Amino acid sequence: MDYKRIYNEIIENRKNNRFDGYTESHHITPKSCGGSNKKENLVELSAREHFICHYLLTKMYPYKSKEFYSMIKAFSMMGCSSDNHERYINSRLYESNKKNFIDAQKIGQCGKNNSQYGTRWKWIHNDTLKEIKKISFNAPIPSDWEYGLTFNQKEKKLKKELEQQEKKLFKEHEKKEKKLKNQIEIKKKAEEKELVKKELYEIEREKTKELYLKMYNLYCENDFKYIQSVFDYKFTIIYFRKKCKELLGNVYVPKGPASGLYKHTEESKLKIKNAKLHKKEE
Repeated sequence: MDYKRIYNEIIENRKNNRFDGYTESHHITPKSCGGSNKKENLVELSAREHFICHYLLTKMYPYKSKEFYSMIKAFSMMGCSSDNHERYINSRLYESNKKNFIDAQKIGQCGKNNSQYGTRWKWIHNDTLKEIKKISFNAPIPSDWEYGLTFNQKEKKLKKELEQQEKKLFKEHEKKEKKLKNQIEIKKKAEEKELVKKELYEIEREKTKELYLKMYNLYCENDFKYIQSVFDYKFTIIYFRKKCKELLGNVYVPKGPASGLYKHTEESKLKIKNAKLHKKEE
């Protein structure tokens, strides 16, 4: 963007067409860049035009040059309000200008340009008289006087130490509280997990109980091989009897079918055969 062209157009327009309303005097060539207070170097601009022109000046000079930092300082002053007029500067413009203004101040206040350059003095205070004063840096400190800016410097130091201790204790307390909360949460989660496990175990036990009750009822009428074929039971008869007593209570589990015989009858053989055929069809 041609900032210089835009700047010159605003200046030329106001030279030929005077603004009807509140105006501010503007140096066409800034004084810090060799401009003067002569009439030829001055133009009356509206407050908005004045603000824009100073912003354009920050863009016209080479970045980080002496003139650039001078324009940054001048533009920073455009953000100040007074009784006669109000200024407004948006957040983005303020941020970018503030960064450059800090750099300008660093350079402007460096070495001989600094207001404190070459001064050699120190502050001393008197607790009894409640007074402070400045003396030459090499001068001896009088009796009853102490080095430092304020007479309540010791009190401030003590107060600062107490505040730091309080902050430290508060942080430790916060850490302990947080740790305790975490421990309680972990314990709660573990308890909830254990409760869910117990509930699932009970549900599973009930299902197993129902299954063994069905098998027990059939076992009382048929032999064990029939149970194995119908329910695809892969355990031994000893384990079956043990589980029945465990799940169904102290029930009588016969050692064979209701007839008391271990040998298959024709009827039981037919039942087993039918059960196997039915299973295959499924």
